[in-house]
Amino acid sequence: MALTPNSDVEPGFTVVSYRANIEAEADGIYKQMYDENTSIDKVVAMLQRYKESTNPQDHEVCSCMLHFPLDEYKLFQSYCSARELAMTVTGYLFGFLIPPKSNLFKFGPQALSQFGARRPESQPLCAASAGDTTTL
Repeated sequence: MALTPNSDVEPGFTVVSYRANIEAEADGIYKQMYDENTSIDKVVAMLQRYKESTNPQDHEVCSCMLHFPLDEYKLFQSYCSARELAMTVTGYLFGFLIPPKSNLFKFGPQALSQFGARRPESQPLCAASAGDTTTL
């Protein structure tokens, strides 16, 4: 399923607008997840069901939910607090959304390998976000 309905354009290169009811449904699901009224695993399972659904509205909601973090990731550094970025929910969901065949997915291991070499610099960040720096 393309992130833009009826398009093969790679995510992040176009701005997609959704109907208000689609955005409201996607926002409601995200709100439930961030308010911890539903688990990230349930949201991921729901996205998979929506992706496989024959209902066009399910596809739109799924597309909208996938577009949001991929379109907004460039704002994470500027507008998200360290607490928000350290939230397991955000990282888990973002990791799930990166398709394994994408360039972003291929970029990930390279970025992580560089981070590993800088581990001593990151001890305060690791301690603050995970409470345990021994696993790095």
